[in-house]
Amino acid sequence: RLRDGSLPNVRFMVGDLTATGLSSGSVDAVFAGYGFRNIPRLDDGLAEVARVLRPGGRLYVLDFYRPRARWWRALFLGYLRVSGSLVGWWWHRAPVMYAYIADSIEAWLDARAFEDALARHGLTVDRRRVVLLGGVAMHAARR
Repeated sequence: RLRDGSLPNVRFMVGDLTATGLSSGSVDAVFAGYGFRNIPRLDDGLAEVARVLRPGGRLYVLDFYRPRARWWRALFLGYLRVSGSLVGWWWHRAPVMYAYIADSIEAWLDARAFEDALARHGLTVDRRRVVLLGGVAMHAARR
């Protein structure tokens, strides 16, 4: 629908989330899938999202999170390391292609800590869905 022009106010962007170049309060919604975990400075990214969202604007995030339970974290990350290596080898003949995923999750926040980070930037979580015992979560927040 973007290509045929029926959604004139929708724009996809690729770039640095910490410095979008957009005007303050100019964005109705931000959607991020597996992106925040890969921002070197999470607070800078959240500050930029809060800045560009209009009052009442929405943020939707889907990402992996660090499971809180140690036993599950060990199983979850172990599974991702093995399956990531297999998929990397199968698709790219490079087993390390997806190795960063488990490492980035291990260094990342759990879903509750991510909600705390959102709150520090004036973003209120009003819907969440946590699955895989905290390994994956979807958050909907508003400014």
